Amino acid sequence: MNKILPVLFLIAVQLQSQTLIKGVVKDAKGPIFAANVFLKSQPEQGTTTNFDGTFELGLISEKDTLIVSYIGYTTLERTLNQLKKAQIN
Repeated sequence: MNKILPVLFLIAVQLQSQTLIKGVVKDAKGPIFAANVFLKSQPEQGTTTNFDGTFELGLISEKDTLIVSYIGYTTLERTLNQLKKAQIN
């Protein structure tokens, strides 16, 4: 059975100057190392999280979708607009 990455882990995502996304990937036990993170419009430009679960990605459009995947977990897709609203609340 695949675990689902909780939606709350991406609240730490920051859109900075519309050119960079920074975030942390966590589950209930803490940071997730080596999770794959990429934007739907440019999957070839993706990255993996470091030991602290953090990542940085270049951003082309705030209308894009962030995708996070990790072995044993269900892949998570969230639009950047959804994540931006989650930060405000």
